[in-house]
Amino acid sequence: MARVTNNTSGATSTAEAYRAIIVSIEESIAACGLVRTADTGQINPATVTIPTTVNTDVGYSVWRFSDALQSVAPIFIKLMYRRGSNGQSLGAKWTIGTATDGSGNFVGASMESSALSGISQTAATPTYDNYYTHSSGFFGIAHFVGIATGNTSPFTVFVQRTVDNNGAPTAEGVVMTVSGTAATSTGSCYRMTFTSPPSQRSYNSSYSTTIPGDLLDSRINLDPQVFLCWTSLPKVKPLIATAGYLVGEITEKAQFSIALVGVTPRNYIALGPSAGRILNNAAGSNYAMLWED
Repeated sequence: MARVTNNTSGATSTAEAYRAIIVSIEESIAACGLVRTADTGQINPATVTIPTTVNTDVGYSVWRFSDALQSVAPIFIKLMYRRGSNGQSLGAKWTIGTATDGSGNFVGASMESSALSGISQTAATPTYDNYYTHSSGFFGIAHFVGIATGNTSPFTVFVQRTVDNNGAPTAEGVVMTVSGTAATSTGSCYRMTFTSPPSQRSYNSSYSTTIPGDLLDSRINLDPQVFLCWTSLPKVKPLIATAGYLVGEITEKAQFSIALVGVTPRNYIALGPSAGRILNNAAGSNYAMLWED
């Protein structure tokens, strides 16, 4: 398990540039610690071609968590690459579930995101920072951090287990959050419980956290506050791998330490507007994600 940071272009105007993004994503997911499964039919990034029609799937890869709970509460992730509706843009669909049939199809409970499209540049510059991480109970991608405020990347996704009162991952449930389509839009959340059998409880979320009193400035004596995320399974449970903050209070890409659940401080990184907003009523609210080995 590790943290991976790199800097890449979002150019998709040529077949070579299109392939380069997919190669970078696949290599980064592997490097951060997810395990690629042996499912047949998975994408070969070195030979993928741009489809001639928009909104067309390109190919997929299947991954699994590599943590202590995988044997009792398995999490599998399928990433379907696609040509988006915006020209040659590289889009994505994310699916999580508890098992596959060995051919890339989920068996049992699973949750699929809506198709997202957003990576598209005509030139190789500018480039942007990308962050990939897999730690106990969490997998996160924040692609293209620092991109223009009005855009976001379809590869910003968080998959996290529920936690107990001390912040330790539990086998109770899993939540997938996929970024919105712009810096001022919220993402979609998909949740699943590991009951017997596992059950899907998916929904489109208008926000992942809240600020009591709808504050526009939460600082106390110049110290910013960070806001805990929650989910309901329907039992309300805390989430520790994502958090909310207000723009202007924490600098984009800055790291900070805080104990959101329990008493042990954890390290986070502020993602800025590229991951979309986290609060329903505050366009200037951003995601931070857990950032530690």
